[in-house]
Amino acid sequence: MDYLVATSIADPKRMGTMGASYGGYVVMESFAEYPQVFAAGADLFGVVNFETFFQHTESWMAAGSKAECGDPVTQLDLLRQLSPIPKIDQAKAPVLVMQGDHNTNVPLEES
Repeated sequence: MDYLVATSIADPKRMGTMGASYGGYVVMESFAEYPQVFAAGADLFGVVNFETFFQHTESWMAAGSKAECGDPVTQLDLLRQLSPIPKIDQAKAPVLVMQGDHNTNVPLEES
């Protein structure tokens, strides 16, 4: 963003972010942790709560996600810290959340 603004390619008051799946998580985490940065966003089926993600996703997806995100049994505190949902009330800009009704990787509950 700094480069785009410094080279006058982008207006910092009009920059948005968009991501799908893990990128959707990054969008929501960005809005929760850095609410002043983006003017708008789009979260396409991103995880917002790792605790509920592990409860509702397919077992094969949960098994693979343990190595990437943390173990919901032994690292629940970490997963709660990494989840955007407890901090999302800090978000200032509008965000579009899109979710497929039959997405088994990132379940509907995450949206």
